Amino acid sequence: MTFQGNHGNTGIIYKLIDNTNGDIYIGATGGSLEKILCHHRTECKRYMSGKRKKFWSSISIINNGDYKIEPLHKFNYHNNQEMLKEKQIWLNNWNDTKPLINRNKAYQTEEERKKQNSHRDTDLNIS
Repeated sequence: MTFQGNHGNTGIIYKLIDNTNGDIYIGATGGSLEKILCHHRTECKRYMSGKRKKFWSSISIINNGDYKIEPLHKFNYHNNQEMLKEKQIWLNNWNDTKPLINRNKAYQTEEERKKQNSHRDTDLNIS
């Protein structure tokens, strides 16, 4: 469920904290924290049972079994791309003493995508 704000949808930047080791994952959602936490739990169970192949950084936190979720920032957005840009801003500007466990960028510019793809093509010897 998405919350309607004055300028479209209201999103939440949140942090998922592993209470066993202090690991932190930054996420973004257009729904409630309860709903996104349920989604993280479901995807962790799917991964651990072999039904999900792709690993998400948040899985390691959920799998440890002792965690909490906290809101960091509410913002308005019109589409998913805007939400991912907002998350990327938080990832880029994170200055806590504990580094994030997020492995992937939330958002890439077209120039960044082209550069990444050209490196991949070079690595594969594709001209």
